[in-house]
Parts: sequence; C-alpha cells; structure tokens
Amino acid sequence: MRTNTTDERSREMRDPSKDEYLELEQRLMAAESELEAEIAADKKAFGDVIEARREQARSAIRRSQPKDRG
Repeated sequence: MRTNTTDERSREMRDPSKDEYLELEQRLMAAESELEAEIAADKKAFGDVIEARREQARSAIRRSQPKDRG
C-alpha cells in the first residue's frame, strides 16, 4: 500500500486544473447573478407595462360608459 508523501500533497494543492475549475466556477456564478438581475429587471418592466395597459383599458371603459342623467 502506498501513502501520499508531502511532495505529492503539495502538487495536489497546486494543481492548476483545480485553479482553472475554481475560476470557471466563479465566472459562472457571476454570470448567473447577472442573468438573475436581468430577469428581475425584465419582470419588473413587464409588470409595469401590464399595469399601464390595464389603466389604459380602465380609462377607456370609463370614457365609453354612458353618463348618468339623474
């Protein structure tokens, strides 16, 4: 049975592929955060448009209703 020597452990800790993986993971997390922010902004903008259209429809309905002639 073979055990890791100190030199082998040092090489494992300095493994450049692990550094690349961590860098890619950080970039992915940043991109996900940016995407989430963009989606939230789009949802808000869409909601604002929907509310504006509803208000336009309410106004149009009120204008088209006959006035009470008491």
